[in-house]
Amino acid sequence: MRIKEIKAQGILPVTNFQIDNLSDLVVIAGPNGVGKTRLITGLIQYFQNLSGSNISFVIEATNNNEENIFGKKEIDTSIPQDAQKLTGLLQINQRRRNLKSSIVYFESNRSIQNIKALAFQFEYPDPWEEQLGWNVSFGGLANRWQDTQHAIFKKIQSQKSSIAARAIQLKRDGHQAMNLDFSDPLTPFRKAFSQLLGPKVLANADMQRQVLT
Repeated sequence: MRIKEIKAQGILPVTNFQIDNLSDLVVIAGPNGVGKTRLITGLIQYFQNLSGSNISFVIEATNNNEENIFGKKEIDTSIPQDAQKLTGLLQINQRRRNLKSSIVYFESNRSIQNIKALAFQFEYPDPWEEQLGWNVSFGGLANRWQDTQHAIFKKIQSQKSSIAARAIQLKRDGHQAMNLDFSDPLTPFRKAFSQLLGPKVLANADMQRQVLT
């Protein structure tokens, strides 16, 4: 999705906000206390509820799936039927590895504190196959980071369990060797980490202490 136009009224202290012909990057700037955070929070809340007449968006589809759901190239959420189409797109639970066509919220306070340890289990389902709630990306950065960190540890443990189960089955079947050509579960995380925080590098995951180094 790509937002082309925003209209908002009565998100005090902002009484009227309207902007169109948006580029891929939009910066809302101003002195402290003029309502920037309240405005952005109001826009995010609208995407969560898609109700109210004081906010509307013109949104362009950026892939075939979005265009099929919209039934056209772009929608205007001030039109109730178009707002329902956006609801149909946003409020779909998705697999973690295929998350797309959603809203990702980066709040002004991006400190990460008090990350909860992952409750240990002998076996974890593959987090790539986990179904995520449709609004998981609307949460704060700290919650998303905790979820990502837990997914890393789940993926590592899931792979270990899968390898062990395969080795046991091969042994039972009379085999004396096993193909060890399996992928490193941290590879996609290392790639994303380097793209976002380079030149820093994500090296290892300490399962015992549940920290990333």
